[in-house]
Amino acid sequence: MFKNWDWDDIWQLLAWTALSAFCTCILIWSFSTKVVTGYYLGEKQNKPVIVTMISNLPDEYIEVDRNIPLDSIVVIVNKLNNNLKHK
Repeated sequence: MFKNWDWDDIWQLLAWTALSAFCTCILIWSFSTKVVTGYYLGEKQNKPVIVTMISNLPDEYIEVDRNIPLDSIVVIVNKLNNNLKHK
């Protein structure tokens, strides 16, 4: 298969290999970046939840037990937001 190859074929193979590696890296990077931008208190189906705002992705919901007082949930949300790395 490789007997009749010349330098142009080899350089073309290297260029296609580099291009496919670059595209693969971009795809992996774009699907793996998951940056949490903040937390806030919300409600889902009449149950209190902590909503996680994620950049470029749908929000995630963390269910909270109804026995936890609202003041404590607000403190938890504030601590979570304070622990985030802000630019």
